[in-house]
Amino acid sequence: MMMLSELTEWLNKDHEITGSFSHNCFIAAAQVYSEENQDCFENVLYVTDVGCCVPDRDSTFNLLLVCDRVSCHNCGSDLVILHNEKDAATICREINAEINGCAFVDHALSKLMDLVKNDDFLEPVMDYLYLLYGNPISYFDYTHTVLTYREEGPTGIYLWDHSMENRYLDPGIVNDWFLKSVHFMVDTKQTDHTLFDGNVDYYACPVMHHETLYGFICILAIHGPLQEHELTLLQKTANLVALAYNRLSYSAGNGDFREIIKDILDEIIKDEFELKVRMVSRNWLANKRYQLILIDLTNASEEYTQYVLDGIDGISSNIKKLVYNRSVLVLLENSYKKDDVLAYTERYELLAGVSDVFDRLFDIKTQFAKARQALFIGRMLGHKQNIFYYSDYRFNDMLYALHSSIRCNVYYHPLVGDLETYDKKNKTEFMRTLLVYLENRNSVHKASEILHLHKNTVNYRIQRIKDLFGLDYNNANDMNHIFLSLKIRELDDIFHAYQ
Repeated sequence: MMMLSELTEWLNKDHEITGSFSHNCFIAAAQVYSEENQDCFENVLYVTDVGCCVPDRDSTFNLLLVCDRVSCHNCGSDLVILHNEKDAATICREINAEINGCAFVDHALSKLMDLVKNDDFLEPVMDYLYLLYGNPISYFDYTHTVLTYREEGPTGIYLWDHSMENRYLDPGIVNDWFLKSVHFMVDTKQTDHTLFDGNVDYYACPVMHHETLYGFICILAIHGPLQEHELTLLQKTANLVALAYNRLSYSAGNGDFREIIKDILDEIIKDEFELKVRMVSRNWLANKRYQLILIDLTNASEEYTQYVLDGIDGISSNIKKLVYNRSVLVLLENSYKKDDVLAYTERYELLAGVSDVFDRLFDIKTQFAKARQALFIGRMLGHKQNIFYYSDYRFNDMLYALHSSIRCNVYYHPLVGDLETYDKKNKTEFMRTLLVYLENRNSVHKASEILHLHKNTVNYRIQRIKDLFGLDYNNANDMNHIFLSLKIRELDDIFHAYQ
């Protein structure tokens, strides 16, 4: 049934028909009035042919809908005058379709509102929707994993419940069109239905509450395109389900932001679009600046690890942190509380690696590796500080990667072997002196401070190397090759000693 006000609004919008009425009532059906058919029923809407005369009606009968140029004996409170010359029978058919559609939606919503009052509402809701639509229907969570699916087969109804356990994915449904449309819905926060191209019409309606995306109700319309009232019900059902999930404080998908970070690190999230959908599901807004602090707790007990987590939480509960691979991983967003976290690690003498600043959360795996390498190389080199910035060890990391992947000694400058032989034979430290000298931009003063030698001693060694091996310090190509060779050679010694 429809309220009279709803009916006149629809007529005005779809048919440009205007009317007037003095009170409201429910309309259940529409019929064309004619002299041959004068039967009258309560709650029946009458549309007359142009030029017909509408008889007087008792006010207990509901409503008379009259086309333009119809002469009326009674223009009482039950009368609506329409100004249009369209075919009355056609209008009646369309009015009835609209009334039936509204009744379909109202009746179904009444049932659905009762179903979502229960905590375990998803399966009953999907059962009821399948009964109403008669098409294959499924519910995806925000990761595109099917939670429940129904279709009719040769032996009855095929039914998959809680398919997440088996990671059930139907490539015929989760296809490029699905992903493209989901991307559009996430970007635009669109909550209307979406039509998918393919052999049949396919509809996916996002279940969203404010910024939180829970999943999608999907219908494969094998019996023909869905009608407007069916699409309306699909959207209203999605809204009901979203409100029910919100009422239950349901976490969309698998856990909170910590699970998202772990899934990036473990390569379960494989691209940036999937990450974006996951972030929307947690109402996690993207930032322009991130940085990782990796606190090494390899030998710490669970109690001490929790103590560290509580300490960081004491700085701010808004700091994102988690335990991963025997480390506490702190994700800084827009440098929020960075100095406080670093001061905390210094105060309690915790070993920490700090990544580069990055602007894409999807790069967190790369940055995690950088923070870990800063810790590893800094300790391997014997540096005594607690906090190791990757920016300070980037060059060493590159040399270590070269050392680990190829036989670098094949590419050493010949001087490296000559210096090593000379040092062993004469018990000198020419190779070490030359490396420190080159590391400090050919500064005898800085080299003497690092080596704890008098400047004259360093000067003598540098000159002696030149005389013995014919070294030209002004040859940039040679000096670069020698420097890299010496650095990798030193790293090789340090690595074996560290192991």
